Amino acid sequence: MERLEFLANFIFESDLIESIEDDKSAIKECLKKENSDGHVGAILFLEKLATDKKHLLTEGDIKFIHKLILEEQIQKTEKQIPKNHLLFPLSNEDAGNYRRVTVSIGCHYCPPCAEIPEYMRKFVLKTNWHQIELPEKTDVLSLISDLHYEFEFIHPFIDGNGRTGRALVFYLMLYFKLNPFIFTNRDKNLYYFGLQIRNPEFLRDYFKLKTNETKNPSWP
Repeated sequence: MERLEFLANFIFESDLIESIEDDKSAIKECLKKENSDGHVGAILFLEKLATDKKHLLTEGDIKFIHKLILEEQIQKTEKQIPKNHLLFPLSNEDAGNYRRVTVSIGCHYCPPCAEIPEYMRKFVLKTNWHQIELPEKTDVLSLISDLHYEFEFIHPFIDGNGRTGRALVFYLMLYFKLNPFIFTNRDKNLYYFGLQIRNPEFLRDYFKLKTNETKNPSWP
């Protein structure tokens, strides 16, 4: 799959998993123009970041891509549904800032909001394990899957955690020159299952399945 087509599909499907329907041709146009805002801006930022092998991913980077993704969602929502018709309206203060309320995934509660900064500090340290020399036979794909699993259970933001987490997977796979794959709405139940039953091993198998069925695009 050609690079722009892959990126457009990645964004389109990641949004669709959250029941956000996009115009795929509009996404592709934004990619061609190299827009720096929205979901497109977040993915292009991470794609570029992945080429800098000396850069250590920071909390600031994660907050920045979340800000781009959520601000776009807020703009779309405000055009479609008036704020006073929303049960839990989002605001620009939620974009790029950790949540201030308790949330759950299925029947499992995520860490209290007061503990998120510490959880995220430790998470970021784990994302930088590539700065140390890993054993030759390390299963890097499983490490990335486990990081995604951990991020989704921290659920650091009020909304946009799934899209932000999937964007981080894209970044890490590009960094390690692994086959980036598309999380599709078609198999989201399979993807969610590993998270819902709190089974990181199931999620690793999903990552391996998706990687094996994906042809690598021509990255510059």
